[in-house]
Amino acid sequence: MNYYQELKKYLNNNLFTSYSLEIDFPKIYNFNANQKAFRDILTKITKIYDKNKFIKQNEHQFEDEFISKVLEILGWCFVRQDEKIIQGKLEKPDFLLFSNDKLKSKYENLDKETKKSSNDFTIILESKAYNIEIDNKKVKDNPHFQILRYLGNLKKNYGFLTNGRFWRFYDNSILNSNKVFYEINLEKIIEDQNIEAFAYFYSVFSAFNFTEKEDHLEITLQNNKLSKIKIEDDLKSIIYGTNGNESLFEFIGSRIYNKTKADLKLIYENSLYFIFRLLFIAYFEDKFEIILEKHKYFKSKISLRTLLENLQEDENSSGGFGELENIFNIYNKGKGNFDMPVFNGGLFDESKTALLSTPKIFNDKDLKFILNQLL
Repeated sequence: MNYYQELKKYLNNNLFTSYSLEIDFPKIYNFNANQKAFRDILTKITKIYDKNKFIKQNEHQFEDEFISKVLEILGWCFVRQDEKIIQGKLEKPDFLLFSNDKLKSKYENLDKETKKSSNDFTIILESKAYNIEIDNKKVKDNPHFQILRYLGNLKKNYGFLTNGRFWRFYDNSILNSNKVFYEINLEKIIEDQNIEAFAYFYSVFSAFNFTEKEDHLEITLQNNKLSKIKIEDDLKSIIYGTNGNESLFEFIGSRIYNKTKADLKLIYENSLYFIFRLLFIAYFEDKFEIILEKHKYFKSKISLRTLLENLQEDENSSGGFGELENIFNIYNKGKGNFDMPVFNGGLFDESKTALLSTPKIFNDKDLKFILNQLL
C-alpha cells in the first residue's frame, strides 16, 4: 500500500522530503502493523468532532471541548496557560505538553519562580479557535510567528500550532529564511475517514513520537537530513558524471555541438541554462505538488512530468522539445489563459539561449533520457 499517495491531498509540507514521507515514515512508525491502532484512535477523535458546535465557540471553549481531548487521546499530559518570564518578557503559551506523567509531575513540583523560566517540557502547542486561520499571511498578530517566538524565547526546538482543522509541526532547530513546517488537514481526514493519511498525523503529533525511549522523532529528522544530502549527492553525480554515472552536462553539450558546431563557451552557457531551467521547474513541481494537483491546467499543459510520461523513445521526432519550449515560454512570459503568472528572473530569457532555438536540437529519445535523469 502506498501511504504517501493517500497523504498528498491532506498535506502542506516543506519540512520533510518526499523520500522521507514515502519510504522512511512507514518503516519507522510501522504503518502496516499499526493499522488497527490508527483506526481506533481516529474513531475516538471522530466521536468528539462536532463542526457545528465548534464554529460557535471561542478559543477557550474550543480548547476545552476538542483540543485538550485530542491531546489526551494522542497520549499527552499538559499544563495550560502557564506563565513564562524570559529576560523580563511575559509569554503565555496555550499548552505545555509532556510526553508522560513523570515529566509533568517533575515540572509541577518546581517552585513558582523557577517554573517561570523553566523549559522542562516536551512541546509547546499554540491553539486558536476553529474559525481562526493559523497563518494569516501577516507579519503582526500571525499565529505562525507567535509559535516561532515562543520556541525562540523558550529555547525549544519543536512546536505545534493548530485550530483543530489544521495541525502544524515546527522544527526550529535549523534557521531558515522561508516558512518551514509540516501541516496536515485533520478535519478532512476525519471527514474522509482516511486511515492511511491519519497514520501520518498520528506519527508526528502523538506523545509516543517524543518519548526518550523510542526517540522516533530524532530518527525521522536525522533520516530526513540524510535523504536531503543523498538527493543532492545523487543530483551532482548525475549532472557531473561521478560515481559511475554518465555526465548529463556532457550529454546535453554534445547534442548541442552536433547540431550547431558552435563555440564551446556558447555551448557551455546554453547547456548550463538548460539544466538550471529543468531543475527549477522540477523543484517547483515537487515543492508545490499538492497545490498544483488542484490547478486546472498545470498537469495537462505545463508539467514536465506529464511531458515525460508522454514521450516516446523516437529518434526521428523532436515534438517533445517543441512542447518543452512552450513550457519554458510560459515560465518566461506567463499564460493568462492557463492561470500561470510570470516566473522569469532571467533564467528563461530566450536571448540567453539562442542555440536552443536550433531546429530539432534534441530528439524525443534524447529528451526522455534527460528528463528521466532529473525527475
